[in-house]
Amino acid sequence: MSLLPPQLSDNYRSLPGTPYGMEPRTLTGRDMDEVIQHARMGLEGDYFSSSARFPTTATMRSRSPYGGSYEQDPYSNGAQVEMGLNDLLRRNNLAVTLANNNINYRAQYSQVHPKMCTDGRYPQDFQLPKTVEEVKVLDGSQLDRILQAYRLPLDLRASSTRSPERKSSEKQQSLEEKTDSPIQPLPDFDWQTTEPLQIRPFKPRYHLTMGLETITASELIVMDNNYLKRVTLRQKIMAEHSETVLGASDSVKPAVDEFYTWMMGTYLPQRYPTMFKLSTATTTVAHPALFNTITRTTYPTHPPTSALTALRNLGSFLDEDILFLLPSPDGDGYCLQGFVTCFPSGFDTSKKLGMKLREIHKPVPGYRERLEGSMDRYFGRLGVGRFVKRVNWSITTNDHLFSAFGNHLYEGEEEEEEVIDIDNTFLRCERQTLHRLPTTHALLFAFKTYQTPLAQIKEEGLGEELAMAIEGLRGGSVPGMWVYKRGVVWGESVKEYLRGG
Repeated sequence: MSLLPPQLSDNYRSLPGTPYGMEPRTLTGRDMDEVIQHARMGLEGDYFSSSARFPTTATMRSRSPYGGSYEQDPYSNGAQVEMGLNDLLRRNNLAVTLANNNINYRAQYSQVHPKMCTDGRYPQDFQLPKTVEEVKVLDGSQLDRILQAYRLPLDLRASSTRSPERKSSEKQQSLEEKTDSPIQPLPDFDWQTTEPLQIRPFKPRYHLTMGLETITASELIVMDNNYLKRVTLRQKIMAEHSETVLGASDSVKPAVDEFYTWMMGTYLPQRYPTMFKLSTATTTVAHPALFNTITRTTYPTHPPTSALTALRNLGSFLDEDILFLLPSPDGDGYCLQGFVTCFPSGFDTSKKLGMKLREIHKPVPGYRERLEGSMDRYFGRLGVGRFVKRVNWSITTNDHLFSAFGNHLYEGEEEEEEVIDIDNTFLRCERQTLHRLPTTHALLFAFKTYQTPLAQIKEEGLGEELAMAIEGLRGGSVPGMWVYKRGVVWGESVKEYLRGG
């Protein structure tokens, strides 16, 4: 049954390539010339702004980028108007289709242009072109409204913004989740012979983006030959700096309990059975204990009464730092409500407890302008069963993994005079992950820290690339990163070393 008025139904049936199930009309050579001409206009000119809306005859006549005249009111039943609007839609949407077909989804600043709806207007949430990055972070309600405006089924929303790589990864994740367990065991894993991941995320110019990549649940926790040394250090740090590295509000206990039970009772013994084994020797079958074969320690899989104790246990078994984010009490964004962060880089997590994401990131140059809205929307719509990761990098002039102070320069602070010891200078990277817990729906943000001596970077032949990336801190989208990452202190010395013979 047609949703169009009877007098317009036949005319609209000739629209080419529309999402309304109509047969495309045959294009003549002249039509194709017009398509190419108008597509070029769409790519080079500002023809998709709000000024292209057509609420009156006057505005249609004066603002249409395609010329032509409208002799009658656009919402009357006159045949001349019907043909004018039909022609406008045909030309506009063909041009947009051709322009959008040239978009590279990897180029996050490429613009996606909106098509017109059947009334000659654009969807309320898509009146202006959006960058690929902006399209990716549209929340569910916005996408639903856009689909409704185009009269498309809402079930298209789930796959509307995924890249081929992301779709492939999600397909693999879906296959894993259809098995008896989504956690794929590593029955022969040898932590002592497993080298740390070689993360080299630096690029010639620094651009502040989310840079997310989909992973599977199995990839959430990574083990390597640093494990014993790291967890031993973490226990020492938690004993000496507990007020700084451990924190929990009253509201976070259900989320901590949920993650603790899954991690200790399911994930670790299934993913790494050579390192972690369930035991009922001193417990019940209903609540077995988890035995760590590396540290020779045992913790219950049933969550302790105290959330802080649960976080301490997690911090003793994992080489990942963990932060729990819950919806803000006022409904505006997410707040940090619990954490175990033994290896912070330039921030005291205890001072962030209870703060919103935007407040936590306030000192980060460019965050408010470039990421705040995208982050809030993405965190709000991340679904259960989705796991994503990102990486970052910095240079540190010491080997301190626990570094709650000193790795950043903030607005108003003066440069520090520092003699750089190249032998004690490192590329420091974080592998960050994010997912939503299925029962409490809390967000769990985790990061694993990697340190690589600069000498190793040179041996890998990446000295010049890292030197260019350091210069790119000033030449990228957020020049303030040069100061924030303390490039003013170590930049010249490090570049000179990396480029030396």
